Amino acid sequence: GEPHGAANADAARQAALAAGDIAAALQAEMQLAGMLLAAQFGPVAVDEAAGHIRLQVDGVELVVDHVHGKVACESEALRVRVEKVLQRITEALRPCALDFED
Repeated sequence: GEPHGAANADAARQAALAAGDIAAALQAEMQLAGMLLAAQFGPVAVDEAAGHIRLQVDGVELVVDHVHGKVACESEALRVRVEKVLQRITEALRPCALDFED
């Protein structure tokens, strides 16, 4: 089923986008991405200030840079696996590319 709190995070994201508050939308999106990663891989720690999501998979620590869509970890195979999941999450949340930079 749907991860606990996902509907609230999605509603917050939609409300922020409707209000034009991109920063709040990205924070809600990071929370939602964290929930979806947790559903796939286990517990995560979301650090909104740093824009990072931390998790452990099979004893290997990963750091997801949500802002840039990058994954850092010691295992190349695991990094690629988590990057693919993150890409699917991003495509689901942002079906078309949006440029938020000036």
